[in-house]
Amino acid sequence: MKFPIMTKTSLSILAFLLLFFQSIKAQDQLFKRDNSKILVKIKEVNPDEIRYKLFTNLDGPLLTESRSNVVLIIYESGLHELISTQPRETIPYVPNPYMNKGDSLAFYKYAKSLSINFANFMNNELGLMYQYENYKSNYSIVIPMAVGVDKPGVTQSVYFNGNNTNYNGSNYTLNKKLFELGFGVNYYPSFKTNVNYYIGPVFKFMQYDGTQSYISSVYNGIYNVTSTQYKNSTLTRYSMSITNGVIIRTRSRLNANFFGSLGFKNDAVNASIIDQTTKNTIKAVGNAFSLYFWMGFNVGFCF
Repeated sequence: MKFPIMTKTSLSILAFLLLFFQSIKAQDQLFKRDNSKILVKIKEVNPDEIRYKLFTNLDGPLLTESRSNVVLIIYESGLHELISTQPRETIPYVPNPYMNKGDSLAFYKYAKSLSINFANFMNNELGLMYQYENYKSNYSIVIPMAVGVDKPGVTQSVYFNGNNTNYNGSNYTLNKKLFELGFGVNYYPSFKTNVNYYIGPVFKFMQYDGTQSYISSVYNGIYNVTSTQYKNSTLTRYSMSITNGVIIRTRSRLNANFFGSLGFKNDAVNASIIDQTTKNTIKAVGNAFSLYFWMGFNVGFCF
C-alpha cells in the first residue's frame, strides 16, 4: 500500500525538478571580466553599455554595466554573445566646408540691396544697382541705373574715336550721359557659401547728349573752302549682354559684387547734319550695331 505514497513523492520531486530547470532556463547569464557571473534579465545591449535587471529582483531598478566590463552573455535561449574587446572605430572629424542653417540665416537674412558701382566713376557717371534675391529659387532681379556728371571719356574712346568716325568727315562727341536704366535676371548655381557665382542676361536703355561735327569742302574756282557744321542731338542706345559675376556677403549688411557683361548694342541718333551743298544726310554714327561691354565693382547695403 506504499505505492501511492511513492507515487506522490515521485511526482513532487519531478515537479520540483521541472520548476528548477525552468527557472534556470529563464535566466540570462552575464559574465564580467573579473570572472564573476550575474544572473540577470537583459533589457538592452548598446554600443557603450548593457542594461539589465537582477533575476532575483525583476521588479527592481534597471541597472547599467559598461560594455568594456563584460566578456560574455548567455541568453535564456542558449545563445552566446561574446563581447568584443576591440575599441570601436572612431570616425575622424572633417570640418564641413559649407554653412549650416544658422550661418545661412546670418548671410542671407536680407533679400534686398542697393549698391554703388565704382566702375562708373571712371566714366564720369554715378551708377547704382538695386538687387532683389529670391533665395528659394536661386534667382535674383537686378536694376542698374546711372546718370552722367561730365563727358563719358571711356565710352567716347571705345565707341566714337577713330574706328567709328565716318569716312566723310563726320564725327560724334558725347557730352554727357543723360540716364541709364536696365533690367536683368541672375541665376546662382548654389547658396552653400557666402561667396556665390552668378550668370544671367541684362537689358539696358541709355541716352546721351551729343554733338555731331561735319567738315565739308567746296571748291570756289580758286581753292577749296572748308567749313564745319555742328548738330546737337540725343543718342539712344539699347544693349543686351550676358553677365558673369561673383557676390561676397558679410555677416553685416554690406556686400561686394564684381562682374563683367558682354553682348551687343545698337545706337540711334534723333538728328543728323544735312550737307548744305549736296543736301545729303550725313550719318552721325558709323557703326550703330556692335559689341558692347559693361563691368562693375559694387559695394552695397542690404535691407
